[in-house]
Amino acid sequence: MLTLSIKKQWFDMIASGVKKEEYRDIKPYYTSRFMNIGLLDKAAHRQDRELAEQRRAAEARQRVEEAERTAREASERDRETSQHFGR
Repeated sequence: MLTLSIKKQWFDMIASGVKKEEYRDIKPYYTSRFMNIGLLDKAAHRQDRELAEQRRAAEARQRVEEAERTAREASERDRETSQHFGR
């Protein structure tokens, strides 16, 4: 048996037929459970873990780039302010 937590709003929509399907992001949390009940093999689970790690690395790179961009913009504003006030 597979048990998934779902909010009442979505459950009611599924039960009434309004929402025809329920889906989850493919993440190691779910693939390990699918593997445990025989719906997924170990190779697919391993591939999913690798993809999740690649996703996390890409997100981390984006956060670093955003922080660097923010720092550059702040530095440029400081420089402009200093020039404006003749410092």
